[in-house]
Amino acid sequence: RHNVKPGITGLAQIAGKYNTSAYDKMIYDLLYIQDVSVKTDLMIMLQTFKVLLTKSSTEGVQGK
Repeated sequence: RHNVKPGITGLAQIAGKYNTSAYDKMIYDLLYIQDVSVKTDLMIMLQTFKVLLTKSSTEGVQGK
């Protein structure tokens, strides 16, 4: 996981939500590392815009 440079967005940011557990975010990072490519990076960038425009994707933890 520390062999790749961090970025602004990633698979965990587009596949999960704000309240996705740290363990699940790590799994997404490991899945990304297995399929590093320009195509994957472009797909993540395009889907990031979709997530930013979709309210349900950006919801955080519900307050009490």
